[in-house]
Amino acid sequence: MIAFHPETLLAIVVGAGLGYFTGRWLWQNRHVALAPWPIIFALAVVGLVSQRVFAAVSLVDLWQLLFFPLVVGWGAGLAVNRRY
Repeated sequence: MIAFHPETLLAIVVGAGLGYFTGRWLWQNRHVALAPWPIIFALAVVGLVSQRVFAAVSLVDLWQLLFFPLVVGWGAGLAVNRRY
């Protein structure tokens, strides 16, 4: 069973906010709307690479509790800004 950590929830919320505002900026200033599949692909690549880097420097707990939820929240916030 996975324990609840408030830091993880905070990282997801902060990441979602960053992603949302990044998506808004891209749309308002560049008129770029990203499709969800490139975002999912980028999240998978960033997640895999960052997991390897954090494991190499023995910071897997930091990756699990803060970094990965931040990245996932960012991707979710960015995906919300799709324009059709």
